[in-house]
Amino acid sequence: MAGVSDSYLSQLERGMYRPSAQVAKALADAFGLSPQTLYTQLGLLDDDEVSEQGVEHAIHTDPKLGPQQKEALLLMYRSLVGQAEPS
Repeated sequence: MAGVSDSYLSQLERGMYRPSAQVAKALADAFGLSPQTLYTQLGLLDDDEVSEQGVEHAIHTDPKLGPQQKEALLLMYRSLVGQAEPS
């Protein structure tokens, strides 16, 4: 599904190679993950690097949400993480 060979995937799993950005994106798409999540799982990103701003950015840029839905989600998210004031 990701367009990489079984042997290459096995080498990635064993840590023999680091995937290119294109391969990592193809793998993330095949597994139904965000590229950031896959990079974190591969050990290429720290959990701290996938920050709260990533969530807010995702909400702001989601084309399926209207302005009122985005504002409601942002308020809910900020209240859950203890930052209820708009930024």
